[in-house]
Amino acid sequence: MRQPVISFATMAALSALITGCAAIQSAGAAASGRTAACTASELGVAFAGASQPGTGGTALAFVRLWDKSPQACLLSGPVTVVGLGRHGRPVTTTARFSVPPGSRLSADGTGPSRRGLTPGGEASASMLLIGTGTGRHGSTSSCPGHRVDPPSWRVDAAGGALTVRNESHVAGPALTADGGLTTCRGRLGGQSPLSVSRGQGGCLVDLRRRGSASHHSQAAYRAAPWACALGTAPRAAMSAAAAKVA
Repeated sequence: MRQPVISFATMAALSALITGCAAIQSAGAAASGRTAACTASELGVAFAGASQPGTGGTALAFVRLWDKSPQACLLSGPVTVVGLGRHGRPVTTTARFSVPPGSRLSADGTGPSRRGLTPGGEASASMLLIGTGTGRHGSTSSCPGHRVDPPSWRVDAAGGALTVRNESHVAGPALTADGGLTTCRGRLGGQSPLSVSRGQGGCLVDLRRRGSASHHSQAAYRAAPWACALGTAPRAAMSAAAAKVA
């Protein structure tokens, strides 16, 4: 039996029809007030070390995600972060973050400035990274000969992968010379779930209800360079958060 032949013109027409249907569905979702799910191509990513380490040799850093698209979106989980070596292969364990329901990122986000300032009203997501056993006690490293400093981080979120350099303009005793996070033997942890925050007066305000997160995780969050209470988090509280993943 002779097989039917589909011309290029027919294929082009079908492609246009499919594209048009997708556009109509997207417009319909916007018109109905529904917030679409975030996609990786819509997200921006930034990294910053935390100037205050925890006691017991705990290095801290933060990864932030925001929505670059003209429409607000809902971030779904999980989100994972892993350190990459110079050849693009994982050199650390993977930190996994759950995402609270209704984590809505605001449209037209620009992310933090070089100084860590956030535009007022911009809602974004922040993740606390923890490298245990990487601080310095006097002149002796707590992880001699086994420190792993990944050149970059891969963030898997919203169905895709984003990459950000492991460096920042923050200086701290547990950070690398260029403001990056170091790990001992590649052990990387994280404080889950991630937090959704809104810019206010150039800094971030945690949008989670006070009762929905532990005192320790909130204290650790406030050590972020873009948080309102920069530099005020008690070291003991941050160490308690790190102990959960040690």
